[in-house]
Amino acid sequence: MKKFSVVFILAAIFVLVGCEKEEIDLSGSRLPIVYITTPAKIVSKEDWVKSCRISICNSGGNDAVYENVQIKGRGNSTWRYPKKPYAIKLDKKEEVLGMPKHKRWVLLANYLDHTCLRNDVSFEIARCMPGLAWTPHGEFVEVVMNGEPLGNYYLCEQIKVDQNRLNITGIGPTDIDDVSVTGGYVFELDINYDELFKFTTSYQGLPVQFKDPDENIAAAQMNYVQNYFNRIENMLYGGNSTGENLFDYIDMDSFIDWWLVHELTGNGEPNHPKSCYMYKDRNGKLCAGPVWDFDYATFKPSTPKSLIISSSLWYGALMKNAAFTERVKERWTMHKSSLEQIEGYIDMRATQIKESAEMNMNRWSNKKYDYVNEDTKLSFPKAVDRLKQGYRQRMEVLDKVIETL
Repeated sequence: MKKFSVVFILAAIFVLVGCEKEEIDLSGSRLPIVYITTPAKIVSKEDWVKSCRISICNSGGNDAVYENVQIKGRGNSTWRYPKKPYAIKLDKKEEVLGMPKHKRWVLLANYLDHTCLRNDVSFEIARCMPGLAWTPHGEFVEVVMNGEPLGNYYLCEQIKVDQNRLNITGIGPTDIDDVSVTGGYVFELDINYDELFKFTTSYQGLPVQFKDPDENIAAAQMNYVQNYFNRIENMLYGGNSTGENLFDYIDMDSFIDWWLVHELTGNGEPNHPKSCYMYKDRNGKLCAGPVWDFDYATFKPSTPKSLIISSSLWYGALMKNAAFTERVKERWTMHKSSLEQIEGYIDMRATQIKESAEMNMNRWSNKKYDYVNEDTKLSFPKAVDRLKQGYRQRMEVLDKVIETL
């Protein structure tokens, strides 16, 4: 009998009995198994399917069952691929696989990523950067939905304002006095431009969307944020007639560290821009981050041996600022020893998911998208080696380029 036939039978049986038994043979996978049952098929990114059940098994001391769960599709381009990503809303704040309590989680499909590692490794790189206040955590899992094994997924924290996530002051629609209106906000800069509350900046035309909160934005809040962004652009591109200090408005270290993560991974998404997050706490500066979305065209040895993000967003102007470039050199020197340990982290995670990733390759063929990450025709070990080679090359490139800034 073929491996996935065995998986299917075991999965179908196990959905019925829950997590009472621990002996689960999912064709050799060592990962936790997430069993999902839904009363209807999930076909939309807009409409939540209610009354779902999630049972997490084979996870040591973190087995759990969650009732009254809501699930919907998520993603922009990723939703169009055969292997679907999902958003999860629990009935109440809960720990999941040892990660801090929250209601909102995501299942990243990593369909285009032959290694399944790119998002996780990128998040680990970001955790080497102290200028980034918070980076999502996640764990690799097997997903079985309504008896059908869907392969390897990355179950991770969604970007949300919360004491267990991006720990800034929350804001509601009545927070419009001079102090409260200043934060806290999370913004997504993305050309998909599909959120309800949004605007484009005056000089660069950047697509700024309110991500958290994402509804009930008061007019005073919209005006404050739009003026704040435009004030920054005036300092960068409009001559700064008021003589204000740019770095009284943006947090230099976060903008540098966020940029370094994207340069190290070879992630060109900010050039659109797509999936670029910024946030602003109450009475605080505008900060870059959290980082997100690294499965597309990253860690490639064929990436140009130059900067990837040299003119997009505000970086073209920032790279002409002497204080900024001097600080880039300082932070690169500060971070290098930690960043040199990332290849060891890649090896550790690759060992952990090897069997699962190879099963995933058999379940989901993505060879026609080889142009994206240039590794879909390779075995898992060779694809991992290629990922490490791409990272090593970016370290070498940045070492040379940063010195010349």
